[in-house]
Amino acid sequence: MMAKRRAFLDIIKEKGALVLDGGLGSELERYGCNLQHKLWSAKILMDQPDIIKKIHISYLAAGADIIQSSGYQATVAGFKGLGFGTEEAIELVKLSVRLAVQARNEFLEAKASGALTLRGITLGEETPDGVRYFSEGALPKPLVAASVGPYGAFLADGSEYRGYPDVQTEYLEVFHIPRLALFAEENPDVLSFETIPSYDEAIAIARAMSDPYTSRGIPGWIAFSCKDGHHVSSGETIIKCAQMIDKVHPITGIGINCSKPEYVESLIKDIRTVTDKPIAVYPNLGESYAEHCIVCTAPSKSFNIAGLQVSNIFIPNDSLRRRFIKEIDRAGYSQLNTMGIVGCEGAYKVGAPWLDELKEYIQDNIQFTIDYVAKYMPKIHVYRPEGTYLMWLDCSQLPLSPKERDEWIVNDAKLWLDTGSMFGIDGEDFERINVACPRKILEEGLEAWRRAYEAKGF
Repeated sequence: MMAKRRAFLDIIKEKGALVLDGGLGSELERYGCNLQHKLWSAKILMDQPDIIKKIHISYLAAGADIIQSSGYQATVAGFKGLGFGTEEAIELVKLSVRLAVQARNEFLEAKASGALTLRGITLGEETPDGVRYFSEGALPKPLVAASVGPYGAFLADGSEYRGYPDVQTEYLEVFHIPRLALFAEENPDVLSFETIPSYDEAIAIARAMSDPYTSRGIPGWIAFSCKDGHHVSSGETIIKCAQMIDKVHPITGIGINCSKPEYVESLIKDIRTVTDKPIAVYPNLGESYAEHCIVCTAPSKSFNIAGLQVSNIFIPNDSLRRRFIKEIDRAGYSQLNTMGIVGCEGAYKVGAPWLDELKEYIQDNIQFTIDYVAKYMPKIHVYRPEGTYLMWLDCSQLPLSPKERDEWIVNDAKLWLDTGSMFGIDGEDFERINVACPRKILEEGLEAWRRAYEAKGF
């Protein structure tokens, strides 16, 4: 059984670093899944398992070396609480790992057969030399990690970010053993214990992993949620936790997750003072922060349907959502027009291919503008935008005041740009141009500006 763990450590030693996949929850929400449930992503196992598999495949196509299952909050007790029988609950827990294994195998089979897409996910492209796949992972066969959440995830009360000092280590061990055994039955490559808040729960996991009949010799790491750059969420030092893990052979690594990014460097330095075992890092802000966030999006700019006057507001916190709705009702803007609803739905459902082509077209326009201005109007500097289709042009080398420059552009070039002064004193040296237009229109506008530029003798 130790062979599995040695093989995993050999891979790490040979490759140096492996790339984990990204967030499952955020991707599920992007696919329209409602995660406002005590089982969180595990809820999707019940009614939309194909979406989970699709997300796994998308991360593999992006080059992930390790994909993590959807088992973080999957427990037999949790599913039974929703009315499932024991056998049904057991199968749902095991399904979380099975889906990841199936996704990995389908991905490898698709690549072997020269497929360019799989379940709607683009895997590669045709080139003169054949098919080029987008996955640039270090491993020819990506690994599957069974995600094993803490006791706090089962409680669904946010205690994985605080700890539970009144719960005995022995009880935590009893909680983890049967669940761990179910995950191990599906033979994942790695067991990923995530968001562990305390030394006591890490001890419980170490004991469970030390039973060869439970863990089946599968390697695993324990990733802690941390309150600062030196302590896990319940208050113990990361050094104390790492010292313990260093002595437990079945635990092959230590990790950090659901912690602020600024804490990660010092946590890694602390860990490295007491162990040479591999370190897994995937920082984020944690679920609790979502309760204080309001996310606003709209199809108006992306899909050019501003006239439909529709936007999307995502408010996870029930109290904030009720307050927001109350204010919207009070302002009299509570109702959307029918065309807006239909247009928004259509944009997000079928507009992706058009949007992909549009973004490529705009990128070409951006590059054309940069090259044209650099060649024909060298005293004007163009900034490549980090997003959108609006480009800033630095005109500070022109011997004109902001007012003179604006009059020159309007009267001589016959162009109507966004003058930078409308954005305040810091924008006075700039003009802004919209390149989300047909190339012919862009060329005509830049040529008119060029003629005015040359006429001035700049």
